[in-house]
Amino acid sequence: MIEALPTTLPPLRGDAPTLIVGRLKDGQALNYTLEGTVAGRPVEVNGSEPVGEAEADNFFLIGMIEQWKNAKDQPALSRADRLLAAFSTQTQMARADLIAQAEWAMGQDKLEVAKELFDKAQRLDPEDTEARAGLKIVQKLRNGLINKKQLHEQLVQAEKEEQKQVAQNTQKPAPPPDVAPPVDQGDLLEQQKAREKVEQQRVTGVVDEAQRQARRILTSDPDEAHDILKRMYNSVRDNPDIGDQTRLLLLNRLETALRSVDTAGVRIKSERARQLQAEIDARRRADVIQSQVAEDERLRARMRQFSNLMNQARYEDAYLQALAVEQDAINAGRPVPVAATAGYMVGLNANNLSQIQELRRVREERFLLTMMQVERSAVPFPDEPPIQYPPAAVWREITRMRKERYESSGFTEDDPLTIQAIRRMREKLSKPISLDKAIDKNTPLKDALEFLSDRYDLTILIDTPAFKQEQVDNVEDLPVGLPRMSQVSLSTVLRLLSG
Repeated sequence: MIEALPTTLPPLRGDAPTLIVGRLKDGQALNYTLEGTVAGRPVEVNGSEPVGEAEADNFFLIGMIEQWKNAKDQPALSRADRLLAAFSTQTQMARADLIAQAEWAMGQDKLEVAKELFDKAQRLDPEDTEARAGLKIVQKLRNGLINKKQLHEQLVQAEKEEQKQVAQNTQKPAPPPDVAPPVDQGDLLEQQKAREKVEQQRVTGVVDEAQRQARRILTSDPDEAHDILKRMYNSVRDNPDIGDQTRLLLLNRLETALRSVDTAGVRIKSERARQLQAEIDARRRADVIQSQVAEDERLRARMRQFSNLMNQARYEDAYLQALAVEQDAINAGRPVPVAATAGYMVGLNANNLSQIQELRRVREERFLLTMMQVERSAVPFPDEPPIQYPPAAVWREITRMRKERYESSGFTEDDPLTIQAIRRMREKLSKPISLDKAIDKNTPLKDALEFLSDRYDLTILIDTPAFKQEQVDNVEDLPVGLPRMSQVSLSTVLRLLSG
């Protein structure tokens, strides 16, 4: 044996396997010697184990050896079966992740990155056909032997051929078996073994293809990748045409792949959710920034308007503009801009200062005008020509004309009939009358007014709301009285009754 790790073993137990990895030369058997103590007594055990054939599924042991070299003196305290399963799953996940990243980089035309990732995947699994094929495709793309469009067309054509082949195999009935001549029992066993070997190779290829397909779509659809492997697992488990050892090996591979896909799926979904949340947060921050930029632009525009008003000496309008900016910010729940507060104070002070200066100017102007009037009042002037006033008859005629036209006014003042009716009513009210008989003191106002209305042919109405405003209710029933009168106007009689 060339190398064995770890160099220090933990206490060996019969109920727990202990893992030792290393490199050895070609040989049929591995001979070993264990030296130690049991219950304080020295014990030496010699043994030999046959060396089995190499299996491609054990590719993860290469990375395990390289990792253990960094801590060769630390014993492996975990169980051997758990260590192998955990490291196998970890290595397969790392390989699948590297291949997925390489395929993504190749899709983004990052050929150097894709080549490095495929190289890392091949170092993890030197027998990985997918990594080897990826390196060949990258090399062809770099040399210009093929482009992305041609590669896409080849993939589409391959998928069509595969679907066509599956459809043909499904639709075409199987040909009737040829009747073979009887053979002996030994030939039948050989034929059965051959058929099992062919079926095992076919199922192994299908499993490999399912694993490749799952790795290919893992980054885009983890659930579908899990379903592909799960269906393949059920198919292998229920296939009676393969041997138990091959079935167990394939089931172990599929279980490992399922664990790898599930673990990677959780990580991918979490990463997608994180990216989605990051995009939402970024979009929200962009909206906030855009809203803030728009608000700043509106504030700058309004403050430019404030500056223009100040330059035009329109201080009151500028003060109101700054006040409106402050009020809008308060109503929107935003902080009041410092520029708006400063503009408000500057505009308010400038407005009051301008008014004070205007008042000072007005006082100076009015003082000078007053002194000028004083000086002007001391200037004598002759009463030439004298003022001529019209005679009394002219004044009486002018008064009569003005009274006829302007003494009464209303909506129908231009109607001649209305003017005549008003004139007649005025004449009746000013005409002297005589009350030959006194009106008793307990006579209701309504009865007294009806007496006057019937006697002098007048329509007399009482403005009841006006009396209510004076806190007088039931004015028509109030007792009134008048003594005997002679040669008094009707308007005087009515005034005495209403008083």
